[in-house]
Amino acid sequence: MDAPQAAFLNAAASKPASFLARGVRMVDIDLHAPGKPGFWDLLDEVCSALRLCTRVTHLSLGRGLDPIAAQKILASISAMCLKQMGAFLQQLTCIPGPGPAAPGLDSHSSVFCHLTLLEVGDHIALEEHPQILAFICNLPLLTHLGLNSTLSGGTLRTLLDSCHRLQLLVFTLSSTMREEDVDTSIEWAAALPFRDPRIVVSVWRDWSECVDWDPREPTYWKAAELFVEQKKLGRISRKLGDVCLRKLTRLQKTAAIFMIRALKTP
Repeated sequence: MDAPQAAFLNAAASKPASFLARGVRMVDIDLHAPGKPGFWDLLDEVCSALRLCTRVTHLSLGRGLDPIAAQKILASISAMCLKQMGAFLQQLTCIPGPGPAAPGLDSHSSVFCHLTLLEVGDHIALEEHPQILAFICNLPLLTHLGLNSTLSGGTLRTLLDSCHRLQLLVFTLSSTMREEDVDTSIEWAAALPFRDPRIVVSVWRDWSECVDWDPREPTYWKAAELFVEQKKLGRISRKLGDVCLRKLTRLQKTAAIFMIRALKTP
């Protein structure tokens, strides 16, 4: 258990219930594989603490949960009203287990209906997962969507047409990907049958970038927003290719975003 996690659980155990409700707005959950010794005891502690965090607006949920663990996590965040979330959604849609059926992903529930930013960590074909696709398309306030996999042209059009408030659709690539994998994603983007200025292919260094925790910290979200704005102002080349925001990177003193690639506008 790392120090921040230990401090969080200690506060939940030793402070009044109102302490976490008043003080916690952002939570990053990374429990790793259920097979680890002590996992289930730790999960119960975490879920008990999460139930007290009723005013959380920013949530990151890492991978590695089995269906029962995912069901416990979903139940523990039921009092939250999230505005930004990064999660691996497939593990949250496969939730069989004992007891009454878990609510799963409901875009109109009080937990998710205020989401404006969503990063989907799964490397999946959304057209093969209609429950996840429907969840995304029905989020009423969604403006920023990040995906870690490419889409068919039809599914991409469905997303753009259904998410009425969408301002930015970022296809995020890990900075550890091989150059040929990056090139494959760019080739996919170039072959799309239409262009939309909201679409950006970007790079992330760490999963924690999935949520914009701190306005002062650089993330691929901020870089992509700036890039789209520059495109609107005509300051970005109309040719499809690599665009390296070197000045932005130097100013922000980070290597988190070393490359931005985007679709040309019509």
